[in-house]
Amino acid sequence: MEVTEPTSIAGRQVRTPRASNRSAAPCLPPALSSVPRVAFVPVPLELLLMTTGDRALSGGRTLRVAVWRGDAQTAVISPRPDHLTPTPFMIRECLDELTRKGMRQVVTSALSPLERDVFLAAGFVVRERLHLLAHDLRHCPDSSSPARLRRARGADRAAVLALDRRAFDRFWGMDDAGLSEALAATPISRFRLAMDHQVAGYGVFGRAGDRGYVQRLAVDPDRFRRGIGTRLLADGLRWMRRHHVRQAMVNTQEGNDPALALYLHVGFRLEPTGLTVLTQTLPVGL
Repeated sequence: MEVTEPTSIAGRQVRTPRASNRSAAPCLPPALSSVPRVAFVPVPLELLLMTTGDRALSGGRTLRVAVWRGDAQTAVISPRPDHLTPTPFMIRECLDELTRKGMRQVVTSALSPLERDVFLAAGFVVRERLHLLAHDLRHCPDSSSPARLRRARGADRAAVLALDRRAFDRFWGMDDAGLSEALAATPISRFRLAMDHQVAGYGVFGRAGDRGYVQRLAVDPDRFRRGIGTRLLADGLRWMRRHHVRQAMVNTQEGNDPALALYLHVGFRLEPTGLTVLTQTLPVGL
């Protein structure tokens, strides 16, 4: 990205980015917790039925499970934003069911510290740490970029996804279902393109009450350092302020120094506590 996916409390990923203007994950709106969780852009593609016979698994009430971007053996698991934090027992019960369904790998969404500790107790290990940043919107950035901004249309999706593939590595990349998930993650969203002779960058921004989220931001790698990321961020943040948003959130991977520098440049500040993506390899059979 130009330097994240609604990051906030619903969804939740590795490798340092290929270039400078990128972000990593989206922000979904916070539910019961005051600490927003970051959402994985590419989930859910297909919800899995978490049942054993006729008995619903206890974890199925507190966990959201999806297939990872068309990989039938990798699942993404996320705490449901409107439920209490699951217990390690609930998580293990879900992992057992995923193993029976043929899954071989599980990745979590971006987790708050409390959620992280529960998953660690269930046997997960750290795969990625994310910076979490907030903006108070009192001072929105200016941009001198000549890039023209316009509203994205349905016909633009193919070009947007092609740009996304160039801007992100495979793990963080987004497909069509992931883009739809990012756009639907907040009650109100703004999907803007930066144009020169073609799509040079794009941003997805969301609002939920008085919270705003930089859900996805990406700039074509051939157009880095032209102010396009700043232009898109300035547009999204001013849109939030016009609608009385009090705080905007975004996240990006630790190690993505160019993305972090961009967010700090436009006025975001690091939150004292970041987010964590965890993973676990499942046994071949149960």
